[in-house]
Amino acid sequence: LLIAIFIGIGLVYKEIDKRTIYAILSKPVHRFKFIIGKYFGLVITLLLNFFIMTVSFLAVLWFFDAEIDFYLLPAILLIFWEMLIVVAFSILFSSFTNPTLSAIFSIFIFISGQYVADFKIFGTGIDNKLFALLLKILYYILPNFEKFDIKGEVVHHLPISSSMVFLSLAYGIFYVAVVILLSILIFQRRNFK
Repeated sequence: LLIAIFIGIGLVYKEIDKRTIYAILSKPVHRFKFIIGKYFGLVITLLLNFFIMTVSFLAVLWFFDAEIDFYLLPAILLIFWEMLIVVAFSILFSSFTNPTLSAIFSIFIFISGQYVADFKIFGTGIDNKLFALLLKILYYILPNFEKFDIKGEVVHHLPISSSMVFLSLAYGIFYVAVVILLSILIFQRRNFK
């Protein structure tokens, strides 16, 4: 999470702050390619980090003669997918604000995404219609990270539906696409003069 947020928020901002963006965009590089390149560069870094952490985790399990359950792999994949959304948001925020606000916004997205399913439930029990509407809007706008949480099923050796995993992956891809598209639209409109 820290890699996804703190490297992600600096990727675009540092290029703008150090004015290296002028040299990059003076080449035949479109702004949308710049954002997509930054996103996938960080995704590859995160993928390498996840691979090392997964191998280390499995090595620790093997060392202590613990049962290595293949249910761990979908859980790890969904955690990685969750981080892809956080990376997309950190790129989005870094495309229009400073690193401090980007970090705050990205952490807010991560924390609220963990509890967004509760927003809808909480909103139905409130008498204040405006606040209930706000919670309902937040429920539909913010990412629902509960869709990626199958740790309970893995720990208790419950069956994991492959269709649920694929739907979660599709949800993540759709969400990343929307956030990256929004990042591109914001970055296209930025004036670097």
